[in-house]
Amino acid sequence: MTVKIMEVVMPQLGVNDVTVSLVQWLQEEGEYIKLGQTLAMVETSKASFELECEGDGYFYPLFSEGSTVSIQAVVALILSEQDMKAAQKYKQEIVAKQKQEKPLDTTGTLTAEARKLVEKYKIDISLLPQGRIIREKDIRVLLKSKPVDTAELSTKNTPQRIVVYGASEGGDCVVDLLHAIAGYEVIAFLEDNTKLVGGTRNGLPIWSGNDLSDLTKEGIGAVTTHIADPKFRLALLQRAEEAGMVMVNAIHP
Repeated sequence: MTVKIMEVVMPQLGVNDVTVSLVQWLQEEGEYIKLGQTLAMVETSKASFELECEGDGYFYPLFSEGSTVSIQAVVALILSEQDMKAAQKYKQEIVAKQKQEKPLDTTGTLTAEARKLVEKYKIDISLLPQGRIIREKDIRVLLKSKPVDTAELSTKNTPQRIVVYGASEGGDCVVDLLHAIAGYEVIAFLEDNTKLVGGTRNGLPIWSGNDLSDLTKEGIGAVTTHIADPKFRLALLQRAEEAGMVMVNAIHP
């Protein structure tokens, strides 16, 4: 039976970062993991993030803890079968190839018109598709979802009631950030992990992510997240818009 291999690619976590620090692997080599499980804690120049798995299978890391890795680099493998030999062979090929490649230059991925919109609206480019040129139409699709800059909301007299998607260390960082900005009242965490729902984290309740559509009834009008996966963030933007909420692009002062 042929072993299927899925590559775990380091996403763009910060606008200006071309490398990140791989702080800690949270899964053991050869361990079976499922979609959505946290693989690692990583750090950019400004914040910590969780790297999540995008499929089911057996986990094989390519880098050791403490390594500095390039954006878009393959950092781990997910195999359909537990096969150390296949993992090692593929690992050697990937590592050899990546040593010959230069780190991703994020300044060269946008067209001139797209860059103008990014700078004008202070858009987090981690929300955009990766691995291809970003054009003006990509930016305008994102703008239709109406993400709100924290600088705009924090000037209001009434605190904005907001929830943070992701009850984890990365979520804690976002809560601290919102407190630093002022103008926000953090109400709760949202979480898809049913084992965490119903509990608390740092004094905040943890609600189900399925509750998002009903939060406006509680006077909550905004959501934000530390989760870096572009597909998840774009889906959250759409869910927030459908619920009559805004997704805040939290920027540390």
